[in-house]
Amino acid sequence: MNMKKGLAIVFVFALAALASACSSSPAPIHVGAVYPLTGSQGPGGVDEYRGVRLAVDLVNADGGVDGRPVQLEALDVPGADAAPDAVATLGDRGIRFVLGSYGSTVSRPAAAAAARRHMLFWETGAVGSMPAPGAGGRLFFRFAPGGSVLGKAAVSFVADQLAPLFHRPASSLRFAVANVDDVYGSAVAAGAVDEIQALGLSLAGRFPYDLSRPDPAGVVRTIARAKPDVLFVTAYMEDGIALRREMVRQRLPLLVNIGTSSSYCMPERRLACSPPTSPMRTPSTPRGSPGRPAISSNGRGPHTGRGTTRR
Repeated sequence: MNMKKGLAIVFVFALAALASACSSSPAPIHVGAVYPLTGSQGPGGVDEYRGVRLAVDLVNADGGVDGRPVQLEALDVPGADAAPDAVATLGDRGIRFVLGSYGSTVSRPAAAAAARRHMLFWETGAVGSMPAPGAGGRLFFRFAPGGSVLGKAAVSFVADQLAPLFHRPASSLRFAVANVDDVYGSAVAAGAVDEIQALGLSLAGRFPYDLSRPDPAGVVRTIARAKPDVLFVTAYMEDGIALRREMVRQRLPLLVNIGTSSSYCMPERRLACSPPTSPMRTPSTPRGSPGRPAISSNGRGPHTGRGTTRR
């Protein structure tokens, strides 16, 4: 009996020691993450989520936040409809801080859902319109520049950097803007149109298109009737590639085809569209002359290259 009592006392002391050891370990900081890990935006969403994972690993390797490790809890949000439920799930787990979301179509409903629960939402990549203060603006932070900034940068780049290469004043160029008709495409395209107008340049037309009913051939035919010299495109991967291929197939004569975000910045697009043998105009090629390579730019120079991905 004494032995049993002794063992019981030892066991109690062991539990006490274990509890003390556990309580001395800092509690982790739980952070939610909502990204499209599958679906049409999955490839880009996975890349951006991996960046978040890397950031968490670096913070934890450096001792965490005030000694507390960061624990990331991710949910797959392939589209806008899944965003509110994903944020609600994280909120029900007691998470107050959420990262996301790669895509503007996901960002807006996710930010709104987070605001309703008084959760902070930090956008790492999407460039669509930021929520108004009453819709969560005080709890919404964005790392990436706004879409309008990207659109303006593209137009000013053509006017200031590319036009002189062709020995053309920017005022002699006709600009066209084509965009996917959603919160992302509209924000970037609006910035481009604003800059065209601010610089007093010629706007040949704006050409939004419905991603749910893709008609790249029809879009390019409509653009061709406007006879632009410069075409600025805001697109996702598949529709961006489809438009580019239609430009080539229909022999659309352009001086510059430029984009600043999403498909125009991803190496997958370059591979899908190579070699760039579109009959677009170069300085010595008059409108309608076939057989000269395209000059395509992503905002870094008169070539096809890789830039910062925004969508």
